[in-house]
Amino acid sequence: MVGLTSNNLMNLSMAERFDKFREKGFGSVMIWLGPDAKESADERATLAERAGLFIENFHLSCDHLNEMWIDCKEGDERISRFKDEIAAASKHGVKTVVCHLTHGDFPPFVSTIGTNRIEDLVKFAENANVKLAFENVITKDHVTYVLENFKSPYVGLCYDVGHDHYWRVQDWLGLFGDRVFALHLHDNFADKDSHFIPFDGSIDWQYTLPRLAKTSYRGTTTLETKDAAYVYDASPDKYLEHALSVGNYIDKFLESNR
Repeated sequence: MVGLTSNNLMNLSMAERFDKFREKGFGSVMIWLGPDAKESADERATLAERAGLFIENFHLSCDHLNEMWIDCKEGDERISRFKDEIAAASKHGVKTVVCHLTHGDFPPFVSTIGTNRIEDLVKFAENANVKLAFENVITKDHVTYVLENFKSPYVGLCYDVGHDHYWRVQDWLGLFGDRVFALHLHDNFADKDSHFIPFDGSIDWQYTLPRLAKTSYRGTTTLETKDAAYVYDASPDKYLEHALSVGNYIDKFLESNR
């Protein structure tokens, strides 16, 4: 099954987006919980369900991430909002959420208060029966620390192919390929985080796809591409058709090579 992030066709309402995804043949969706829409996490999930889309995961909101590692009330509030979003996922039977741990090139160092907050978050997720997939981003220290020190079956990696190609900080799949809970598939030219459709950038997919097939991931093939990327000048329908065609190719490759 092929899915797409909800961060597409932003000129349409959330309900219209999901209906369009389903109309064009997508079977699942990754629901982004950023401030791009008025609907709550619960409302977004309900709209996806009404459209007949399987919800592969929630992508938790990404504001005030660095405050998690600092002794401040904003750090506590950040964890509290994560918990609210995880609770919404649990309510809708969504088994995985994607989480960023930091923002920017120079986040605060890994800290005791930060790791204590993550421990609290992990326990909450375990009780909610929701897996935490921590995403590889610009810096490696925080995600690596959490994956190495929290061995819970509810703690794993969200492997973002485009991020790995752009930032190239370490061999994420070599280290944590057996703990991949989520995939973000998109492309770029290693000059910015462009979120192109795979094969429209410079990622070596002939090398990458066999490695993806050997990971532990068994969820839907999720494209985190964006129609607003400058390379696309086709209509929304043509963009979705192209994305689905590529997604189907990748999905079949992964299924055939596991």
